[in-house]
Amino acid sequence: MAENKATDYAKETIYLFLGTCPNNVPNITGWTLALLVWAFQLGLLAQLVKEASPDGAAFSNGYEPSCGAPSYSDGNATLTCEKIAGRVGLGGIFWWFATMVVLLSFTVGDVVAGIKIIIFKSLQTKLIGVVLVITQFVAIFATLYYVDGAIEKPVDALMNVAVLLFILDIDERMYDLVNKLCPECIANMKDEVDQEEPVQSEDEAEE
Repeated sequence: MAENKATDYAKETIYLFLGTCPNNVPNITGWTLALLVWAFQLGLLAQLVKEASPDGAAFSNGYEPSCGAPSYSDGNATLTCEKIAGRVGLGGIFWWFATMVVLLSFTVGDVVAGIKIIIFKSLQTKLIGVVLVITQFVAIFATLYYVDGAIEKPVDALMNVAVLLFILDIDERMYDLVNKLCPECIANMKDEVDQEEPVQSEDEAEE
């Protein structure tokens, strides 16, 4: 039975460069690019959490302002506003459910891929899986935190998940860019990563 390799799971991500370590010498350029992309992704997710915190500019705790018609007194207009809950009722439940389905459908696959990659022998190959898993869990936490703290209408939750997907897609877009600029770099990188042998279970070893 053919053994699955790291590139079979993480097909098109810049994080594959973290698995390039021929003769135990890291690919400095590849590692630097991968780590910069990872830092950028985590930084954007951290900013979402910061904005949705009680001291953040986007914090609303699920309430939206509602203002009535202005009243006039002594020639001056007075605007009266109040906060109303915007995430209640069956409509809110539907949009929360839709948000979770979309969020998990785009993150669970990478979590599973990362866990499978972690079973590979080399530390470098494990690192690819660790980065994938951490990124997805941070993304899930940041999204749920932002939705809980900053979203006023249920439909807005789904819209913000769409923004999250763009953030999670950065590593793949960077992979595409490098592949267009230097296809031989990607080919060499994948060859180096695929040289690592996965850990076999006892049953697989007997077969």
